Amino acid sequence: MPSPPDREPKVPFAIKAAYGTGSIAEGVKNTVFNSFLLFYYTGVLGLSGSLAGTALFLAMCFDAISDPLVGYLSDHTRSRLGRRHPYMYAAALPMGASIYLLLAPPSGLGELGLFAWMTALSISVRLALTLHMIPRGALVPELTYDYDQRTALVAAGFLMGWIGALGLSQIAWLVIIPDAAEGRMDPAAYRGIGLVAAVTSATAILVSAGGLHRLIPTLRRPEPTALGLGPFLHEIRNALSNRSLRMLMFGGIIISAAANFQEVFGLYMNTYFWEFEDGDIARLALLLGVSVLLGTFIARPLSRLSDKRRTAIGLAVFLFFWAPLTVLGRFAGVMPDNGDPLLLPLVVGHLAIAIVPLIALTILLSSMFKDIIDEIDLETGMRQEGLIGAAIAFTLKAVAGVGNLLGGIAIDLIDFPTKAAPGTVEPDKIFWLGVVAGPGLMIVYVIGFSFLYGYDITRERYAEIRAALDARTP
Repeated sequence: MPSPPDREPKVPFAIKAAYGTGSIAEGVKNTVFNSFLLFYYTGVLGLSGSLAGTALFLAMCFDAISDPLVGYLSDHTRSRLGRRHPYMYAAALPMGASIYLLLAPPSGLGELGLFAWMTALSISVRLALTLHMIPRGALVPELTYDYDQRTALVAAGFLMGWIGALGLSQIAWLVIIPDAAEGRMDPAAYRGIGLVAAVTSATAILVSAGGLHRLIPTLRRPEPTALGLGPFLHEIRNALSNRSLRMLMFGGIIISAAANFQEVFGLYMNTYFWEFEDGDIARLALLLGVSVLLGTFIARPLSRLSDKRRTAIGLAVFLFFWAPLTVLGRFAGVMPDNGDPLLLPLVVGHLAIAIVPLIALTILLSSMFKDIIDEIDLETGMRQEGLIGAAIAFTLKAVAGVGNLLGGIAIDLIDFPTKAAPGTVEPDKIFWLGVVAGPGLMIVYVIGFSFLYGYDITRERYAEIRAALDARTP
C-alpha cells in the first residue's frame, strides 16, 4: 500500500491538478450566478428584483441544511469507493442538467412561475455542487498537514475555478452574446451559456473525481458508528463550539458577500453606469485574468511573511479603502465620461488591483478553515473534515445568496427599469446604482473584517496543535 498522502511534505503536482480541476465546476457556477443570473431574470425576463433575490436566498438557506448533512454523511460513509468519491461521482449529471435548465426556463411561466423555476433550479444546482465540493474539499486535511502546503493546495483549486469562470465569461461575451439576435437582452443567448456551463461543469467533476480515485486506498476509513439525527446534531454542536470557526464563518460571509455584491452588480454597472459595449466587457474580464493569477500565486508567500490571520485582516482593510474608488471618482467628477477611451483602462486597472487581494484573501480564508479541523480534533478527539468542509462551502455559497438577495432588493428599491437600453435610464437611478455599488459596500467591509480578530489560530498556535496531535498519535 502506498504511503498515506497526508504524511508527504509536499503534495504532488498531479494531485494538485486533479484537485484543482474540480473547482472549474464551481467557477462556472459562480459566473452563471454572479454575472448573468440576476440580470437575466430581472432585466431580460422581467422578474421582480426582490423575487429573484429571494429565490437565490432561499437556495442558500437550503444549503444550510444540505451542506452539513452531506459533510456528515461523507465523514461516516463506508464503501469500496471510500468516504468521499461516491458523492463526487454522483454530482456530475445533476450539476450539468440543473445549470442548463436554470438558464432555459419555459416560455409563458408568468412571474410566480419564473420565481418557482428559479428557486427550484437554483436549489438543484447548489445541491449538486454540494455533493461534489464538500467531499472533495474534505480531502485537503488528509493530503497534507503542512501549514503552508494547505494554502498552496487551496490556491490550486481557486486558480482552476477562476480559469473556468473566466473561460465561460469569454465564450459568453465574445461568441454567444454577439451571435444572439438581441445581444445581451436575448433569452436565447442565456440558453447557449447554460449549455456550455452544463457540459463544462459535469466534465470537470468527473475528471477531478477520476484523477483523485487512486488515493482511495490511502485515505482514512471511518470507524463504525450509528448514524442519525442525534449524532448529527451532536457533531454540529461540537464543531460550532470552536470560537475560531464561528468567527471565521461570520467574517468570511460578510467580507466575501460585499465583494460578491459588487460582482453581482457588475453587469448593471457595466451596462448602465459605465455604458460599456459587449467587447469592452469581454476584454475587461480577460485582462482581469492576470490579476487572478497574481492573487493565486501571492497568497502563500504573503501568509509566510507572518501568518494567515494577520494577512487576511490586512487584505480586508485594503479592500475597504480601494473598492469604491472609481465610483467615488465619478461622483467627484474626476473620472472620464462614458465613451471616453481612457475610461475602460481606468476601470480595468482599478478592478485588477482589487482582485489581487480579493483572491488572496479568499484562498487564505479557506486555508484557515482547514487548520480549524486540527484544533477541533485536539480539543474533542473528533476528525470532522466533511462537516468543517460544509462550513467552508456554506460560507462561500452564502456569499452568493446574500449578495444576490441584497442585489435584487437594491434593484427594486432604486426602482430600476427592466429591459432598458443603455443611455435611456434616468440620471438619479444611475446615481443610486453607483451609491449602492460603491460607498455602500464600505460599511459591510468594516463589519466583516472585525470578526477576523476573533480567529485565534496563528502560525505559532498551529505548530502547538500539530505537535500535540503528533504526540497523541501512536
